[in-house]
Amino acid sequence: MDLTASYQSVVPAPLLARFEWREVRNAAAIAMATNHEEWADIMTVLGEFDLTLAELMLPGGNKSELTGRLESAFKDRGWRESRLDTEITLTTQRRPYRAAGETKMQRETSSVTNQGYLVDGFKGRIALDVEWAECDCELNPPRVAAPDGCPDAVRFPERDNRRERDPAVRCRPRPRPPKQSSRDVGSARTVPGTAPASTPR
Repeated sequence: MDLTASYQSVVPAPLLARFEWREVRNAAAIAMATNHEEWADIMTVLGEFDLTLAELMLPGGNKSELTGRLESAFKDRGWRESRLDTEITLTTQRRPYRAAGETKMQRETSSVTNQGYLVDGFKGRIALDVEWAECDCELNPPRVAAPDGCPDAVRFPERDNRRERDPAVRCRPRPRPPKQSSRDVGSARTVPGTAPASTPR
């Protein structure tokens, strides 16, 4: 899925400088235009958010103090943990077949209900999850549901792990090359009384 950059025109400059932004389908511009109050909440919470070294050093357990602080800031503004269920309704309109004596159109309706997933906050039509230690298994369900029209947008404030991941990748031990025999190397044996064969450059 291609990234878009509508956030550059709707996110205040100080927040653009403080955070790294990623979006698809022009999510920021759509959220600001269709859910103005909820968008203002997100900008306010991020603007007031400060990351301290002490919080980074604390063990998180099930939920870190930093994550709890972010969630509380949204709850104070009316965001609530919610389960998002979806229901798909299929309506069939059967046209009459006059040769069989049918004269009226028949209408049949059936529905399929999907038990949803929990998000940390939901308000208006925006779902929000605070994922300090993000996990694709947690991010995937909202991504799947978004194309169905609910919610209008999904927000994931999360930690950038690249500073931790990239050095680990660079320091990863390289596999040892397989041992090569003298035949593979092409070494020449020296016969007594003769000079070793020279290697062409």
